[in-house]
Amino acid sequence: AVDFQTAAEAYYTTALEKVKDVVSALPDDIRPGPDLYGLPWEPVIFSGLVGLMTVLLFTCRCYSSVSTSASAPQCFYGPLAYELSLVQTLVCLQHEDLESSLRDSGVLAQAQKTKDLEGEIAMLGHAKKELKRDLEQLKDQLEQQREYGREQERRIAVLEESMKTLDEETKDLQVQHEQAQTTLKVYNMNSDRLQRNLETAREENTLLQESNAQLGQQMEGWAERVSELDEEMSRCEVAHGMMQQDVANRVCYLQSLTDQLLRIKAWDSDLEEEPSNGSTERGAKSGRDDKADKQGHLQKVQKLIYAAKLNADLKSMDEDKDRVFAKLNDEVKAKEDLLVSITEMENEKSCLQSDTESYSSQVQRLQQKLQIMTEMYQENELK
Repeated sequence: AVDFQTAAEAYYTTALEKVKDVVSALPDDIRPGPDLYGLPWEPVIFSGLVGLMTVLLFTCRCYSSVSTSASAPQCFYGPLAYELSLVQTLVCLQHEDLESSLRDSGVLAQAQKTKDLEGEIAMLGHAKKELKRDLEQLKDQLEQQREYGREQERRIAVLEESMKTLDEETKDLQVQHEQAQTTLKVYNMNSDRLQRNLETAREENTLLQESNAQLGQQMEGWAERVSELDEEMSRCEVAHGMMQQDVANRVCYLQSLTDQLLRIKAWDSDLEEEPSNGSTERGAKSGRDDKADKQGHLQKVQKLIYAAKLNADLKSMDEDKDRVFAKLNDEVKAKEDLLVSITEMENEKSCLQSDTESYSSQVQRLQQKLQIMTEMYQENELK
């Protein structure tokens, strides 16, 4: 048993080395992988060798049984023929003895021998009957052996048919294995392509999210800028209202000053038209008129100076008003530009959201396709 075990181990190691050499000599495109569907190659090869030895042993056993059934009649006929030859020889010998005894002895001895011979003949008839019965039994056994041989032949035919079907199934399995390998290659190619598409979609999604975040930050900044501009607009509107009220007050004040100046000019013209009428009175009232004229001229000069200041103030206020209006116009234009940019950003954000949704839907479809192909590949492996 130990020698058989060592011999089996030696044969196994040599067969494994030969298989490894053959596998290493194969091209790269048809070289098998490190395992067969998750199983190592050593137990698979060992199982194949054991199966091959079992098939060979079964075939040898069937052949030996058929040859035994074919040689069974010869085995049965041999002893029977031998016994028949022995009986014939014995009869011949007894016949010769009888003849010799008849020649040598008398009638009594001959009668006694005749009785003995009759007994022996009866015994021989009985033996003949037994031999016939044995012959019938042997014929029955031979018929049984023939029937057994026919049954064995039928079994061999059935085994041959089963072996043919097994060969066909093996070929079908090889074809299915090749189809499964082709499907696996296609699946790997599709999975790689889908993985690349998925990675690109993820990268584009991250870029879209980053751009969306940047746009959100920009929109927040623009919103803050718009709120600041609104506050500044409100302050400018308040200042504009106050300036308009101040301008209205100054216009009223200028109108009153203009009226007073017109009145002063009218008084001067009245004073110039009355020189002749007042010549008689001028002598008596010369002292009082000189004082009144001086005071009137001083008041006129002061009013003119005040009017010039007011005019300068009005001009500066007009300039300030123009600047404020220009600033307001600039702010309004900036606000409109901001609103336009905000609407454009919102449109771009909506477009980015739609693109993100489309990419997410594409990613989901690709994942579903990948799952379906994985299930199909697993079903092919199970088959």
